[in-house]
Amino acid sequence: MANIYQNCVLTIAAADAVDSKGGLFRQRQRSGTHPVPFSPHISPFKDSKLVFAFGDRQETNDGLRCSSRLDTRGRVLQEQLFSPRTLDYSSQELYWECFTLTASESHPAGIPHDYDRNFERRYFMELKMKIAAIDKSSGKDREEEKVRMHMLWQHVVGIYSKSEVSNEGDKLAALAGAASQAAKVLQDKFLAGLWVKSLWRDLRWRVENVNSTTPLCSRPKEFKAQSWSWASIKGPITYGFPQGTGYVKYYPCVQILGFGDEVDFESNMISKFIKVRGIIAPTLRAPPLKDERISTQDQVGQQKTRPQLDSNHGAYWKPDIAGITHDDAQYLIVAASHGWAVCLGIMPTKRKKDEFNRVGLQAT
Repeated sequence: MANIYQNCVLTIAAADAVDSKGGLFRQRQRSGTHPVPFSPHISPFKDSKLVFAFGDRQETNDGLRCSSRLDTRGRVLQEQLFSPRTLDYSSQELYWECFTLTASESHPAGIPHDYDRNFERRYFMELKMKIAAIDKSSGKDREEEKVRMHMLWQHVVGIYSKSEVSNEGDKLAALAGAASQAAKVLQDKFLAGLWVKSLWRDLRWRVENVNSTTPLCSRPKEFKAQSWSWASIKGPITYGFPQGTGYVKYYPCVQILGFGDEVDFESNMISKFIKVRGIIAPTLRAPPLKDERISTQDQVGQQKTRPQLDSNHGAYWKPDIAGITHDDAQYLIVAASHGWAVCLGIMPTKRKKDEFNRVGLQAT
């Protein structure tokens, strides 16, 4: 399927259709695309230049393509990644998207990059271009490209985790084509949603609902992914501080010794285990997250927030599913920086000694 979209001339998307019978055409609000007379106000200050102000798409709902019903479907992500040219029929206007131009009826010459704050879409488009033009750089540039590619992949996985998959068994299969192309850039092996060479980084995912200590995620009933993979969670996940951002640089604290079998899509089973060597701490105190946030900014300008930690404890706990508290878990230290340690919350299984399931993530 990936090859079909990658080699097509044009993809036409019924972006706002409820289902496959919805079609392209519907009544639209035309106020955003009608020309409006504008009398510019000339500043009285000497030698001043005319200033043009652009509205924010999140406020005006025009300009850079808005999220649509089509974006909520998991299988569509690969189609969007591989299509070289896409014409979207949305509920508001027509949108054009290719490698060199993103345009709309309201901005036929191209939508200004500074017009929108939707950085998720920018990350998506950057990954799309990198997958399409397999990088031929070498040496230091090649390594920097891998770091950037890995960071973009983490962002897109976060986007994908918010989408709906009609068959839970298709959760990883729907990413197989994109992963195959990304593997050529990363020169890495895709393992149950994570990358082998960056396994210690990719283990640091967490559920995204940061405003509650009771997560909205659950375990899929049909697709039995192992607990260390984000594919084991039905709901939105994030990597928090992804590798490549300017906020924190982490160093590995575990050694990956091996892993089980690869993904078997027919039986809906993935690798049975990963074998690691590291330090397991007993319990770490982790108070609930406060509402206050500390603002940070990454290398491409995205405003981020992180929880304001309780100064008495300096830790926070994010369970993967409801019903697990920080007192229930032990902690495998996965990564550390000069001021932070990231730990997987784990609980022993009943099958055999030294075997654990992941139950959450803790930063301290």
